Amino acid sequence: MTSGTCLCGRLTWEFDGIPDAAYHCHCSMCRKSHGAAFGTYYYVKAEQFRWTGSLDTLAQYSSSPELDRPFCRECGSMVPGPDKDKAYIFVPAGSHGDGPSIDAHIMGGSKSPWYDISDRLPQYD
Repeated sequence: MTSGTCLCGRLTWEFDGIPDAAYHCHCSMCRKSHGAAFGTYYYVKAEQFRWTGSLDTLAQYSSSPELDRPFCRECGSMVPGPDKDKAYIFVPAGSHGDGPSIDAHIMGGSKSPWYDISDRLPQYD
Protein backbone atom coordinates (compact mmCIF):
# COMPACT_ATOMS: atom_id res chain seq x y z
CA MET A 1 0.00 0.00 0.00
CA THR A 2 1.17 3.52 -0.85
CA SER A 3 -0.46 6.50 0.87
CA GLY A 4 -0.49 10.21 0.18
CA THR A 5 -1.93 13.51 1.39
CA CYS A 6 -2.45 17.05 0.23
CA LEU A 7 -0.23 19.77 1.72
CA CYS A 8 -2.57 20.54 4.65
CA GLY A 9 -3.35 16.85 5.23
CA ARG A 10 -7.13 17.22 5.01
CA LEU A 11 -7.38 14.96 1.92
CA THR A 12 -5.83 11.53 2.31
CA TRP A 13 -5.71 8.48 0.05
CA GLU A 14 -3.93 5.23 -0.69
CA PHE A 15 -3.50 2.71 -3.46
CA ASP A 16 -2.57 -0.95 -3.48
CA GLY A 17 -0.14 -2.70 -5.76
CA ILE A 18 2.02 -1.25 -8.47
CA PRO A 19 0.76 1.49 -10.84
CA ASP A 20 0.31 0.60 -14.50
CA ALA A 21 2.57 3.59 -15.21
CA ALA A 22 4.62 6.15 -13.30
CA TYR A 23 5.70 9.13 -15.37
CA HIS A 24 6.73 12.75 -15.67
CA CYS A 25 4.22 14.59 -17.89
CA HIS A 26 5.57 17.62 -19.81
CA CYS A 27 2.27 18.88 -21.29
CA SER A 28 1.60 22.59 -20.82
CA MET A 29 -1.41 21.96 -18.54
CA CYS A 30 0.63 19.78 -16.15
CA ARG A 31 3.45 22.32 -16.16
CA LYS A 32 1.03 25.15 -15.33
CA SER A 33 -0.98 23.26 -12.72
CA HIS A 34 2.18 22.14 -10.90
CA GLY A 35 4.16 25.32 -11.45
CA ALA A 36 7.10 23.16 -12.49
CA ALA A 37 8.89 21.67 -15.49
CA PHE A 38 6.55 18.66 -15.36
CA GLY A 39 3.92 16.91 -13.28
CA THR A 40 4.74 13.46 -11.91
CA TYR A 41 1.95 10.91 -11.64
CA TYR A 42 1.19 7.32 -10.77
CA TYR A 43 -1.48 5.89 -13.08
CA VAL A 44 -3.45 3.29 -11.11
CA LYS A 45 -6.55 1.23 -11.79
CA ALA A 46 -9.60 2.73 -10.09
CA GLU A 47 -10.13 -0.42 -8.00
CA GLN A 48 -6.61 -0.04 -6.54
CA PHE A 49 -7.37 3.47 -5.22
CA ARG A 50 -9.36 4.71 -2.22
CA TRP A 51 -9.85 7.93 -0.31
CA THR A 52 -9.11 7.39 3.38
CA GLY A 53 -10.63 10.49 4.98
CA SER A 54 -13.10 13.29 4.53
CA LEU A 55 -13.63 14.79 1.08
CA ASP A 56 -14.91 18.12 2.44
CA THR A 57 -12.16 20.16 0.79
CA LEU A 58 -12.12 18.32 -2.55
CA ALA A 59 -12.72 20.63 -5.52
CA GLN A 60 -11.98 20.42 -9.24
CA TYR A 61 -11.14 22.54 -12.21
CA SER A 62 -12.17 21.38 -15.71
CA SER A 63 -8.98 22.12 -17.62
CA SER A 64 -10.27 20.50 -20.82
CA PRO A 65 -13.32 18.55 -22.00
CA GLU A 66 -11.37 15.34 -21.33
CA LEU A 67 -9.93 16.08 -17.90
CA ASP A 68 -10.89 17.57 -14.57
CA ARG A 69 -8.01 18.54 -12.26
CA PRO A 70 -8.94 17.89 -8.63
CA PHE A 71 -7.35 19.94 -5.86
CA CYS A 72 -7.73 20.68 -2.16
CA ARG A 73 -9.81 23.81 -1.63
CA GLU A 74 -7.93 24.48 1.64
CA CYS A 75 -4.27 24.31 0.52
CA GLY A 76 -4.50 24.22 -3.29
CA SER A 77 -2.59 20.93 -3.68
CA MET A 78 -3.19 18.75 -6.72
CA VAL A 79 -4.89 15.52 -5.61
CA PRO A 80 -5.87 12.27 -7.36
CA GLY A 81 -8.54 12.24 -10.02
CA PRO A 82 -10.02 9.89 -12.62
CA ASP A 83 -9.19 9.73 -16.30
CA LYS A 84 -12.06 10.48 -18.70
CA ASP A 85 -13.26 6.84 -18.68
CA LYS A 86 -12.98 6.64 -14.87
CA ALA A 87 -11.12 3.32 -15.20
CA TYR A 88 -7.85 4.80 -13.92
CA ILE A 89 -6.83 7.40 -11.37
CA PHE A 90 -4.04 9.94 -11.87
CA VAL A 91 -2.26 10.17 -8.51
CA PRO A 92 0.26 13.02 -8.02
CA ALA A 93 3.45 11.19 -7.02
CA GLY A 94 4.92 14.19 -5.19
CA SER A 95 2.20 13.83 -2.55
CA HIS A 96 3.68 10.50 -1.43
CA GLY A 97 6.59 10.03 0.97
CA ASP A 98 7.61 6.90 -0.90
CA GLY A 99 6.43 4.87 -3.85
CA PRO A 100 7.46 3.29 -7.13
CA SER A 101 10.17 4.74 -9.34
CA ILE A 102 9.24 6.71 -12.44
CA ASP A 103 9.13 4.80 -15.77
CA ALA A 104 9.20 7.48 -18.45
CA HIS A 105 8.73 11.06 -19.63
CA ILE A 106 5.53 11.66 -21.62
CA MET A 107 4.47 14.61 -23.78
CA GLY A 108 8.15 15.33 -24.35
CA GLY A 109 7.32 17.26 -27.51
CA SER A 110 5.55 19.82 -25.29
CA LYS A 111 8.32 20.19 -22.72
CA SER A 112 9.42 23.60 -21.59
CA PRO A 113 12.26 24.97 -23.76
CA TRP A 114 14.28 25.86 -20.64
CA TYR A 115 14.27 22.28 -19.29
CA ASP A 116 16.60 19.57 -20.62
CA ILE A 117 15.63 15.96 -19.97
CA SER A 118 18.98 14.50 -18.94
CA ASP A 119 18.13 11.17 -17.32
CA ARG A 120 17.99 7.82 -19.09
CA LEU A 121 14.25 7.24 -18.82
CA PRO A 122 12.36 6.59 -22.07
CA GLN A 123 10.80 9.67 -23.66
CA TYR A 124 7.51 9.76 -25.54
CA ASP A 125 5.90 12.62 -27.43
